[in-house]
Amino acid sequence: MIIRYISRHNIYIMEIIKELVTTFLGDRLINILKAGTNKIADEVCHFANNKILEYLSIEYERNSKTKTILHRSEPVDLNKFYQPLFLCKTSERWNRISLIDVEKRISTENIKDLFGKNSCITIIGTAGSGKSTLVKYLFVDTITRKYKIPLKIELRYLNNYAGDLLEYIKNEVIKFYNIGEGDYIVEKLLSSGEFIMFFDGFDEISSNRKDEITRSICQITKKYSRNKYILTSRPFVNIELLENFHNYEVCDLSIEEIKSFIEKQFNETEKELAEKIIQTINSEDVQTYKSFLSNPLLLSMFIITYQTDSNIPQKRSDYYNQVFNTLYSVHDTSSKLGFVREKKSGLSKENFVEILKRFSFKSFFNQNYTFTTEYFENRLQEIKKDLRLSFRNEDIIYDLEVAIGILTQDGLDITYPHRSLQEYFAALFVTTIAYENKLKVYGFLYKLFVNILNDRTIGDNNSNFFLLLSEIDTIEFQKRLIIPFLKEISIRVNGISETSEVISFFTSINSISFLIDSDMKRDFNKEHENYNIVFDNYLKASRNRYKHGKKDNTDEYFEESRDLLSKNNILPFLSNYNYDLVISKIEKRIKCSERIDSNFIDSL
Repeated sequence: MIIRYISRHNIYIMEIIKELVTTFLGDRLINILKAGTNKIADEVCHFANNKILEYLSIEYERNSKTKTILHRSEPVDLNKFYQPLFLCKTSERWNRISLIDVEKRISTENIKDLFGKNSCITIIGTAGSGKSTLVKYLFVDTITRKYKIPLKIELRYLNNYAGDLLEYIKNEVIKFYNIGEGDYIVEKLLSSGEFIMFFDGFDEISSNRKDEITRSICQITKKYSRNKYILTSRPFVNIELLENFHNYEVCDLSIEEIKSFIEKQFNETEKELAEKIIQTINSEDVQTYKSFLSNPLLLSMFIITYQTDSNIPQKRSDYYNQVFNTLYSVHDTSSKLGFVREKKSGLSKENFVEILKRFSFKSFFNQNYTFTTEYFENRLQEIKKDLRLSFRNEDIIYDLEVAIGILTQDGLDITYPHRSLQEYFAALFVTTIAYENKLKVYGFLYKLFVNILNDRTIGDNNSNFFLLLSEIDTIEFQKRLIIPFLKEISIRVNGISETSEVISFFTSINSISFLIDSDMKRDFNKEHENYNIVFDNYLKASRNRYKHGKKDNTDEYFEESRDLLSKNNILPFLSNYNYDLVISKIEKRIKCSERIDSNFIDSL
């Protein structure tokens, strides 16, 4: 079986993998496995050697190539298109890493340098910032630098897994690949310190499992503290407070990195097109496009749509609309011979949009981001009945995956090239349904807004959806969600006192402040950054008492510092904030917009 995978790799890569495994399975592993017992025979080490070699060969193949929204037809080597990302410390985010302040940015090109003295790292990035591709790159870099044995755990798969995170790692990763057979060997391997674990997509965990998996991550990093750990997530999910983890955020692409990214997406015969795109970007005012094109996903979307519309949209939602229109009309926008591909289902463009809206809304709020064929076909049957359409499921699946390219295969599952496309069509569904039904949906959505004050549901999974909805349906969004939510906050804030409740309350509001008001976002973000510094100071003060005879207890120091932060800093800020002023500003904007519309209609 190993030979089949060796044939897919060049000799150089296979020698690296062999050397890594040989080093790991040299005297160190033999000593690890034989320590304290004579049960482990030499042939067991030889078996583990082969299985780890096989595992790394398979996973190197999977992670060194990937599909993207620009490269949808087949996986492409990372080294051909990947633009290295930079990170910044979360505590420095308010002094945002600017285009010229590059010396503070942290390179991700070398996995060894990234960890430095740290063993646990969180990488936080917004939708489309490149987190998952970065994990693939770091996974491959771990192998090519012969650093450690990498294990990647995509956390969304735990949503439908009966056991806990540690059981998943042992049974679905280590034992599944036969890396270690038997609990004794698995335990010895995990305790060796020779692994790096990538926990990818914390924000994709279902809300009903979030707390449990958070505890598991803390327990695993403590129990197997000699290993290295990377945890990725979208922002505002409270992972910043995970003990022992050092927090980093993905930096925006700089101007030069935007240009480099564009150049890497085209082969030699298409350099002229790449140069035209760069010229278009150079002709625009930097501040106009920077917030969009500094995001790898949105930059990719601009590249897709460039040949049909070279204008840079002012809203994210406009990007998604342009992307679908382009994908529907042109099979391959990077091809000079772009052509319209036949749609087997015979459906119209409007039919496809309706199907995608309904499917996306239902699957998104069922917290399904990858879909089995059975799940997808069951939803199609429901939609077919609702819309009274006639088509064969296999035909529309072909159209969506091949003719249009809005969906893609991920192993045996079906998925969007990026989750934000699902969020866009879900938001579009809300804006285009009949008004009475829209009010019902907003009633459902408001419950999510209220629930954020209890379990941070919106911040965990839905913030990008609500951002898109706020752009597409601004007035109703503010009327039905934002104003009632602010009134609820002003009432509830007087009834909170417990530390965990206060911190959760603040974090929840901060996670969606960007949806409410720009000034409120600025105020809460600034406080959030200040709290990181204040918390560190409280923690240092608590630890200093250990030097004067108090017993060292990290957990106690952590809780004590949280209590002080809650009582002295967070609660006073929440209690004194002028929510009524924010409501008044929003109501004035709504009245102004409605008055403009009314005057326009009266002029007919």
